[in-house]
Amino acid sequence: MKKELLESLILKGVNTHESSNLPRSFSPSMLGSTLLQNFLTKVFGYQPDDSIGHNTLGSLMHYSLQHLVASENILNEMKYKYEMKNGVTLSFIVDMMTLDKDGFITSIHDYKLTKIYAGKQLKKEKNHPYALQLNAYYYALKEMNLISPNFEGLFSDMFYKDADVLLKEEIYEQIQIPLIAGIEDIIISKSDELFSYIDEGEMPPECSNEDKWIRKMKSGLVVPSRCVAYCSLKTVCPYFKGESLASNLSSW
Repeated sequence: MKKELLESLILKGVNTHESSNLPRSFSPSMLGSTLLQNFLTKVFGYQPDDSIGHNTLGSLMHYSLQHLVASENILNEMKYKYEMKNGVTLSFIVDMMTLDKDGFITSIHDYKLTKIYAGKQLKKEKNHPYALQLNAYYYALKEMNLISPNFEGLFSDMFYKDADVLLKEEIYEQIQIPLIAGIEDIIISKSDELFSYIDEGEMPPECSNEDKWIRKMKSGLVVPSRCVAYCSLKTVCPYFKGESLASNLSSW
């Protein structure tokens, strides 16, 4: 697709939704997405959705856990908003938190219904999206003076939907997440970059090869597997919709 047509498509979306009036809010979950994905979500109001079945199962899991762990020193599904120094509001919901006797937060938990591979990657990658998300929660809640001096840590509670009990694989695993230095700068940098494109009405560049998870098959073909199999935003992505994947392989 020609550059002019791509720009007209994106500008049409921006103008239709009056980008200057878009809420200047940013979700910690957006830290794990590309600039283009966040832009499309914000401007077109499109929310990524893996599948109805997956979301329903995830909702049921959250509902069950809320009742299972309910007690006076536990908070479930708490909503928060914190305005950062760049004027962008960090908006989020924390799955579960434990409290000390004075009501301050001693631990922060995030439930994930995912695959075993995600758990392995979370242990390896310091800046894994799940780690960034939990650290963003901690940053905002600490700035709001809600964290206990006896804080115990951040925890990702992983429920593996692909675990095979016959192979004695664990269905559940709790992974403690280290605190990330400079998390405030990471959040502000990503949110500033996003809103700079929205404010200017400009289209962000196409996702990088790394972001697309480009893979080379044995046959020699290069396949952008994330776009095809994983990215639900492809339904509103001008790059994906306007370009033939086959015709662009040579230029990647």
